[in-house]
Amino acid sequence: MQKNEKEIKQDNPAFQYKMGIDLYACKQAYEEGLMWLEKSAKQGYPLAMDAIGMIYYKKGELEKAFQYWSRAVEHGLPDAKNNLGWLYYSGEGVKQDLGKAYKLHAEAASSNCKDDNVKAEAAKMAAVMSYNGEGTEKSLEQAIDWLKVASDLGMLSARILLQRFEEENLKTPVGRLVSIDNFKLQWEHQNPN
Repeated sequence: MQKNEKEIKQDNPAFQYKMGIDLYACKQAYEEGLMWLEKSAKQGYPLAMDAIGMIYYKKGELEKAFQYWSRAVEHGLPDAKNNLGWLYYSGEGVKQDLGKAYKLHAEAASSNCKDDNVKAEAAKMAAVMSYNGEGTEKSLEQAIDWLKVASDLGMLSARILLQRFEEENLKTPVGRLVSIDNFKLQWEHQNPN
């Protein structure tokens, strides 16, 4: 027995994801949209898992957000790595683990993700963490490398910060306070070598 077009689309996780996103955007169809996203996620579609994770994050249901983002990360989705990295960085809904946070942000920034904004945000977080020595070795050079990635992807704040480093000839740690979006980076010169 042949399936009709509607049945074929209903078994297609990419179609289910698109249907879920479209319907979720309409307040009148919120529940139906979530149902389509869940169907897609159950079939292993990582974009649906990531979208559901964000829905639960915005609702303050952090354990569910963590579960969906973790599943999407298992599929290698860079956006989910960035989102899960934030949970580990902030300690929201999970035990704070800066090592895991850095690893996830670095992987997302280095991925072949088509969304430059995702990669730039991840690179910015890796820069912040490198600069502060959070989850990785404290390194101005590594922070600058990550800022270059974010800048090359079009992030204006990364370009501005790199320009400041260049203008002030910041070749070594000097204890300056700079800001990058809402994060404050402070380099404390602890090792003169």
